[in-house]
This record gives sequence, C-alpha cells and structure tokens, in this order.
Amino acid sequence: MLHPLEILFSSVAIKMPVLGSARSQILNNRFYPSSDPAMLPPKTSLAFLTLCLLLFCGCATSQEADVERLLALHEQQRTAHLNYDAELFAAMFHDPITQLNHGRISQQSRQETIERFGGYFGSVRFLEWEDIDPPVVRVSEDGSMAYVIVHKRVRLTVENEAGETEEEDTIFAWMEAWEKINSDWQLMAVASTDRPGDE
Repeated sequence: MLHPLEILFSSVAIKMPVLGSARSQILNNRFYPSSDPAMLPPKTSLAFLTLCLLLFCGCATSQEADVERLLALHEQQRTAHLNYDAELFAAMFHDPITQLNHGRISQQSRQETIERFGGYFGSVRFLEWEDIDPPVVRVSEDGSMAYVIVHKRVRLTVENEAGETEEEDTIFAWMEAWEKINSDWQLMAVASTDRPGDE
C-alpha cells in the first residue's frame, strides 16, 4: 500500500503534460529536487552540507563520550583493586557475567563475584596493578556494543599454607565485551590469558 504522499506525487507525475525540455527540467526540479549537492540552489546546498556536518560531528562526539566512559570504568577496576573494594569492582558487571579462562566457560552472578573477590582481596596485598600498554577501546557504530583489550602486570604478596609471605608476578592479557544497557555500559564477558611475569 502506498503512503498518501506517494499517491499525491504519483498523481502529479501522471497529470504533468509533456513540455519542452528546458521548461520540463525546471518543473521536474521543483517537484523532484536533485540529491546531488552540486545541483541544489545555494541555500539548499548549504543547508544540506550543514546537516551532514552536524550528523557527523554528533556521531563522533557520541563515540568519544563512550570511549571516555569505558576508560573511566577501566580506571575504576584499578581503583577497586588497590582499595580492595569488591562491590565497586562488581558494580560494572552484568548479572551474570561470562568468563572464559583456562579452557573453561563459566558464569557468575554479581553476588558471587562480590564474594569471590572479597575473599581474594582479603588474602593478597597489591604491589603493582598497572597497564603494560594503554587499553585498546573500540565502540560499535551504533554505540550499543564495545570491546576493550587489556595488557597488565600484577604484582602482589600472598600468604602460603606455611604462613610465609610470597610474591607473585603475573602478566595478563584479556578482552572485555561490553554492552550499553539503560544508557550505561555493563561488562558482559571477559576472555583472559596469563603467564608468569619473569618469562
């Protein structure tokens, strides 16, 4: 079924008499404006180009804001570790979060994550939790999905079964999958690898 406007313009086209080429071209341009900016009148062409520029700038600004937000959440992870704050760390996680590690796929609820990292934070002392390289952030064109690649060194001390303090040095490389939900980003999944820091 045709839209009412399509019916209107169809009727105009059908009833339009065959005219000389110059006059016909003028009338056709009135009813069917060209999409080529070079063929548009100066004011129309300027408005068209301005609209394109505004749309482009709007998309760029939105993506920049998303990248800044994801970098802020990346920094929040560091703050949570150095302050041993499991709730702050888990606040950005989707419930549940999917993890891929050591050939296994698992899911954890937010509460399970808080309990797990609460125990972990209570058993270690961080000496270093720093990026080796700046995180790589990519946001989808529609701003709904993103991924972050992280390369990090973690040095900490932990008490072994004999009650002695040991130092651990580990290099991590992981990828995070993010989704924008209710206007903010949530961490949906993490795929992680690691190796000893002295290798």
